[in-house]
Amino acid sequence: MGVEPAACASFAAARAAGEPVGVATRPTVADGLAVPKVGARAFAVADPLIDKLIQVDEQSVALAVLRLMELSKSAVEGGGAAGVAALLAGQLQVHKDPCCEFLKSSDVHP
Repeated sequence: MGVEPAACASFAAARAAGEPVGVATRPTVADGLAVPKVGARAFAVADPLIDKLIQVDEQSVALAVLRLMELSKSAVEGGGAAGVAALLAGQLQVHKDPCCEFLKSSDVHP
């Protein structure tokens, strides 16, 4: 599965076009994922591996950052919290199989 901010859905646009294309972007809490055009190599590698692509809104990302800080004492940036945002918003279903999300936390500024 893949998750990207709705404010910059460049991967979804690339999938629809069959190749990377430029998209208009809006400011997003998930700024680490806000690329106006997904890279050709990244698209070629990731596209066949992603069976479901989800876009998360700003409120969901902000809530995920807050919940990660409150509940796990983790300072995670918006891009790193995008998967948690999708989970909290009910956009991902977790089944009995093990599940993992990578959290990135190096770019959090007060």
